[in-house]
Amino acid sequence: MTLLVQKNDDCVEEDNRNSSNHDESSHSILQSPRRNVVAASAKVFVMVGGMVALFWLGRIVFFSVSQQPGLVEASHDGAVTTFKTKDELRSSFTSSPNNNTLPQIQENTTTNILFPLQETQNSTAPTMNNSNHGNGNGRLVISMKTVPSRIAFLQPTLDSLLFHQTRQADKLYLVLPEQASGSPQYIIPSFLQNYTDAGHITILHPTYDYGAIDKILHTLPVEESIYQQRQQNEKNHAPSTTPHQFRILYLDDDMIYPPRFVEVLAQKSAEFPNDVVALSGALLRSNFRQIGHTDPNKDRHPYLFYRLGGIDSFGNPFVDIVQGFMGVLVRLSFFNVTEFMQLAGNKSVPDGVRRSDDFVICGYLESRNVTRRLVDGGFTPQSNPQSSTISNLGKTMHVNAMVATSYLQSHWGIWRHHQFVPYENLNEQTRDLIDCEAHHEQQCPKNELRSANGRPLFANVTRLLDQILNVWNGTG
Repeated sequence: MTLLVQKNDDCVEEDNRNSSNHDESSHSILQSPRRNVVAASAKVFVMVGGMVALFWLGRIVFFSVSQQPGLVEASHDGAVTTFKTKDELRSSFTSSPNNNTLPQIQENTTTNILFPLQETQNSTAPTMNNSNHGNGNGRLVISMKTVPSRIAFLQPTLDSLLFHQTRQADKLYLVLPEQASGSPQYIIPSFLQNYTDAGHITILHPTYDYGAIDKILHTLPVEESIYQQRQQNEKNHAPSTTPHQFRILYLDDDMIYPPRFVEVLAQKSAEFPNDVVALSGALLRSNFRQIGHTDPNKDRHPYLFYRLGGIDSFGNPFVDIVQGFMGVLVRLSFFNVTEFMQLAGNKSVPDGVRRSDDFVICGYLESRNVTRRLVDGGFTPQSNPQSSTISNLGKTMHVNAMVATSYLQSHWGIWRHHQFVPYENLNEQTRDLIDCEAHHEQQCPKNELRSANGRPLFANVTRLLDQILNVWNGTG
């Protein structure tokens, strides 16, 4: 740059020496070098700026292409998003080995089994706030399961747990079992792909679908392997890790959980370290046939009445059954994992038992003398309106509960002080009466059990069922 300016100055000086007006030439010689230095500097600035602009324009063009490898379009089937790559449309899981062995993961692994697009995409998932991770009283993970018909509507539930909690869990497990032949396949929506890519979620993909119990069944051995690894790492000095420090908060996929949900249950677990803590549950009642929730008028025969901790627990915090949809926090030390896997993973159990995960989990805990306590959260999780009506077992909940309690009592030797309705041994007419009592009016007989305007007389139905089942005042 100095040479260029000097060359221009020399040219100006030569021109001025040839000028006829010596005074004007002298004045020009004094002013011209300053003007040319400024002009030359401006040219340099423009050249450098142009090169920088071209450099960044090239990078923008490069990344706009390279960051979407193979992604040529997104197609939508209702609310479910699938991705079309250059090679194929990835709309279902890849195949997995045909065995029932649960995968073992190493601690700090981002994902266990993940089924991404063929080419990895940049994640657009929100950023988690790691500042509110709490390690007081040990590790805490969340475990849940979803089904193919609900997976597209899972985002509000996941967001409430991942990004809006005052106390962040250490990990969130999502169980997506391989479906049996002929069953719907999981189609991974874009938000879930992004969350797994970002490390927010660990997906477990067992090869067999045991039903609702999957929400905890497969997380237990994974967490046990992490505990054993930590214990192994501490073998050269005094071990400080115990299974009691490993906590699992299992819940349902069709609820939206309030911001203090994890924090409060973690605090209550620390306050009552030897109890399962939950927000909703029920005391078993002999010869129950129906399910009631929160309405005090249903805290009577023939209802199994679920109440909320701190709101209508009537001074007794202990219950027999806790409800997973409201959130239940257990500790690894409450389980013999191998034993639980064998009992809860029994493929020969009746369908009603398979659908009654709350009863199976609580029945096992009952056999180990682990108490279940309701706590006051000061809030109630809300239903996700998009998913709560899909694949809902509400209409058969009373039947499943009867089947489960009878089976678990006879096979596990628990709850012996109760008498349960042997639903599977009843004839079709009696089963229809039970459904009628549940206000399924299409099952009600068209006889004296209906009023003059054709409405069922449910009180009369209950009295008739009590006579048939030899039940008096709900005791039998």
